[in-house]
Amino acid sequence: MNRLSEALKHEREKRNISLEHIAAKTNITLNTLTALENAQFEEMPGGFYFKNYIKSYLNVIDADASEFLETHREEIAAICNKRAETSSSDYCTKLRYSRFKSKNILLISLITVVLLGLLFYIFYKKKEMILSSWSGWNKKAAEVSIPQSGIDFIGRHFQEDSNRDYAPLNANIEFTGRCWIQVNRGKEKIIEQTFQKGENLKVSGYSLTFLLDNPAGVRFLLNGKELNYFRGLTEPEKITITPVTMKKFTE
Repeated sequence: MNRLSEALKHEREKRNISLEHIAAKTNITLNTLTALENAQFEEMPGGFYFKNYIKSYLNVIDADASEFLETHREEIAAICNKRAETSSSDYCTKLRYSRFKSKNILLISLITVVLLGLLFYIFYKKKEMILSSWSGWNKKAAEVSIPQSGIDFIGRHFQEDSNRDYAPLNANIEFTGRCWIQVNRGKEKIIEQTFQKGENLKVSGYSLTFLLDNPAGVRFLLNGKELNYFRGLTEPEKITITPVTMKKFTE
C-alpha cells in the first residue's frame, strides 16, 4: 500500500465511515473504492476520472479535498500519467484489431457476393429448363410481380429518406496545452489518450461525445468552424454533439 492509499484509508477510518456508505453516496462501485484503498490503480481509469474519484471520496467523509489533492499532487500526477500510457497502448491494440476485422469483413463480403451470383445462375438455368419442358405455360405467369401498392410504398420511403440530413461531424482538435481526452462515437469509445501541446486529433461521426480534463488547453474546430464553448473553462467538461445540436456549440 502506498502513501496515497494509506492517507485515504486513514481519513475514512478516523471518521468511522464505511466504504459501503461512500459507494452509496458517490455511485462509485465498492470494488473501485477497494482498489483505490489497496493501491490497485491498474484496475481504475486514468486522467480526471481518477482525480474525481478521490475528490468525491473525500467530500463524502467531509475531508478537505483541496488540501489533500495538493499534498499528494505529484503522486496523483504520476499515477495518471502511467494510466494514460497504458490506455494509449490499449488503443493501438484495438486499432490493429479493428483493421484486421475490416479486412476479414471485406473478404467475407466478396465471398458472399460470389456465392449469391452462383446461386442466381443455377436458379436461372433451372428456371429455363422448367419453362422449356412445359410449353403450354404462359411465361408471364412464371414472373413474379410486385403489387402497385408495394411500389408506391417504396417510392414514398425513398423520397422521405432522401430528405433526411445525414451530414457527418468532422472535428479537428488542436492542443494548446497538455490535455487528457476521451472520444466516443455513439456508444463506442474510439480514443482515450493524453495529448501534449502542438499535437492534433481528427475524428468524425454522426454522434460524438468528448470528455476533457483541461478544456482550456484545446482549440476545437467542428466542420471548419471554431467552437468558443471551451474558452474560460477550468474544470473537466463532457459534451455530446450531433447534427441536431451542433448549432448550439458553433454559434
